[in-house]
Amino acid sequence: MIVYNPNRDITEDRPYPEDYSMKMYNTVLTRTKLVINMFDFIIQSDTWIFQFFYPRFSMCCWASIQIFIYFFDMQYLLTYVILGLIWIVLAFSPFWKRNITPILRKIFFSKQHMHPLLKGGAGINILKSDDINYVRSLNSLIDNDESGDVIA
Repeated sequence: MIVYNPNRDITEDRPYPEDYSMKMYNTVLTRTKLVINMFDFIIQSDTWIFQFFYPRFSMCCWASIQIFIYFFDMQYLLTYVILGLIWIVLAFSPFWKRNITPILRKIFFSKQHMHPLLKGGAGINILKSDDINYVRSLNSLIDNDESGDVIA
């Protein structure tokens, strides 16, 4: 089927403006800022891996998830679920604890593979998510108490 395009030989005359307005400058700068922010987000998207105690283990988990996502096929969903369940059952077996856990500790969880900021341990205070939420709730209660909003 051939489609006829009546405008194929027409060229539009789009003259360049002699002077750009502030709105055009703002549009270009805003778009540039959005593109820079997008690239920064893409670059920083994987840095969360190194915020854990053992970055090598985190990176291995991240790579496995990426490979799984890339090769995922919905046709084999039941197979993936069964393999996951078999893995969980084997992970709690005595054989696994006796033979595989020491190897995993040597590869991923030894002192040399710990996050560099956590190796010293002196003077470093690491707050967990629960601790941070607890401090925030205490601070909000103190702020409310100073304003007189809290009923005792």
